[in-house]
Amino acid sequence: LGEGLLSFDESARICSVNAAALDLLGLSREQMVGQSLTMLLETPMEQLLDQASAQAHVCWPMRLADGRLFYGQLREPIRSAPLTLAPVPPIKDERVCLEDPRLQRGFARALRVLERDVPVFLQGETGTGKEAFAAALHRASSRAGQPFVAINCAAIPETLIESELFGYRGGSFTGARKDGMVGKLEQAHGGILFLDEIGDMPLALQTRLLRVLEERQVVPLGSATPRPLDVRLISASHQNLPACVADGRLREDLFYRIGGFAVELPPLRERSDKGRLLDLLLREEAAGATVRLQAGVRERLLAQPWPGNVRQLRTCLRTLVALAVEGRVTLEDVHELLPASDDQPVDDPLGVSERQTLLSMIEAEHWHVARVARRLGISRNTLYRKLRQHGITRPG
Repeated sequence: LGEGLLSFDESARICSVNAAALDLLGLSREQMVGQSLTMLLETPMEQLLDQASAQAHVCWPMRLADGRLFYGQLREPIRSAPLTLAPVPPIKDERVCLEDPRLQRGFARALRVLERDVPVFLQGETGTGKEAFAAALHRASSRAGQPFVAINCAAIPETLIESELFGYRGGSFTGARKDGMVGKLEQAHGGILFLDEIGDMPLALQTRLLRVLEERQVVPLGSATPRPLDVRLISASHQNLPACVADGRLREDLFYRIGGFAVELPPLRERSDKGRLLDLLLREEAAGATVRLQAGVRERLLAQPWPGNVRQLRTCLRTLVALAVEGRVTLEDVHELLPASDDQPVDDPLGVSERQTLLSMIEAEHWHVARVARRLGISRNTLYRKLRQHGITRPG
């Protein structure tokens, strides 16, 4: 009973620790559970794992990060068969575009660790499609037939978020439903829980959430009976979470608990699959109707920097579809929604839009004039005249 015991998983994340180990190390359970074992030990993990045995009998020295020396044994888990990881199947999801190589790699790796119950954290600017990415992970996972529950921690009023997350027993407070309410956490039982903008969660609730994630059970408000909770966790934020920890807005132990594997979602302006994404969103917004783009409209849209990312692009396409006369979207429609860049004149808005389109197309085709002319449906002489008119000349 006096032995200090500590367990960790394949990613070296500490899963549990007994009271004797806490006394020996002089740390609290909150300081240890969920953190990487590499933060505790100075001894390299490779050396540590070399000492593992199914029937450990010999103690050997382990040095902690603070210099203290302990003697311990490492028992490896007994498995009936070697651990194998099946290859991740190709992404086949008509509801999401993930053809950018960074997104493809991040998706495949996130799916692999999620299947091993490792938390996934999505980092990216507002509007980069974090919830769509999380939903695609759910559809591709072994829990596709189970619930996917998304919670925006920044959108729920602080006075309601506790009851929304944990639920409540009937009559537990004034205004409560007589039959109570099942919280979002319990609704996700057996499936995947997505916590968006987790950096905006109130500190008091962070403590409760951490306890739920560690103990894998939830207690509704007004109840004393815990209910089992089996969820795989995906969380997301546009904020810098280490900075939130440093500012005291995010508990450090919760940060380590949710940050098992991080995926950086690139902003739309950096994605290599913008064209395919535009086609996908346009098809969704058209809702079966035929929509034709005037020559140059697609190129103009692709040249836009899109500071609002995918959310802004979708809103723009929805508006263009609504404005389209006889299903035709024109450059003039686009310009009304997307103002010219600050470094370009605005006295001739249509001319500015035409210049931007010509410039983006000629650069995309590496100054192959014949190809650009074919794409625009005009002669090469007309294209040369327009290039001269807008002062576009080949560099060098």
